[in-house]
Amino acid sequence: MKHIARRIYLLGPGMLTLMMVTGSIAYYPRRHWDSWAVYPIWIGGLGALLWHLVLILEQDKFKYVAYFLTNMALYVSLGFICLMIVTGEFL
Repeated sequence: MKHIARRIYLLGPGMLTLMMVTGSIAYYPRRHWDSWAVYPIWIGGLGALLWHLVLILEQDKFKYVAYFLTNMALYVSLGFICLMIVTGEFL
């Protein structure tokens, strides 16, 4: 059981990214122009950033810095797409 909890802890920032995407897709049919659903995307990004910093400070630095760079690049690019989906404002 500790192994599963440890794995969830280490993969948590990636799970936040998946939750952001699925939540935005689920919210899409009920979107409004002045949507409150943009706030979880911003808060999730901040949470993922802080979670990555904790992982980098207490784990193998090189591996988790690479994980941080990959996941945050994915989060930012998918985050803009999810913001456009949620708000309905497309570029």
